[in-house]
Amino acid sequence: MPRNPELFELTAGLAMAQLYEKFPIPKDIDFRALYAEVSDRFPDASMSDYIKIYLVIRHTFEWLQKEDFIRYESIGENAARNLQLTEKGLRALKAVPKELDAQRQSLAEFLVESAKEGAKEALMKGVGWLLAASAS
Repeated sequence: MPRNPELFELTAGLAMAQLYEKFPIPKDIDFRALYAEVSDRFPDASMSDYIKIYLVIRHTFEWLQKEDFIRYESIGENAARNLQLTEKGLRALKAVPKELDAQRQSLAEFLVESAKEGAKEALMKGVGWLLAASAS
């Protein structure tokens, strides 16, 4: 059964990677498509887990907006409209955590690559680095 923090980190990593690739153009994110991406990474999830996954996805976007990583025009049952990284979100993604220093890779590059490869653990780790980078 996936835990909320795992779901949050995975959702946030996928979303931030998508928004970085489109920056500065606003992007709509369909929660159903993101739900499919997230739930595929938890093959043993039960029906009640699927409901929880959907709730965590929506609330992840609300949290990212409240913490000023992203902005959006509206958020509905199935999608967030006109999402865009904020200056804080972009600055955090441009950071190079010491763990990536040897590769000389920014956090944004790491998240985009991890999202494309389907690397669940790497995405979750990357969000931890993102939050740490934004605190400094």
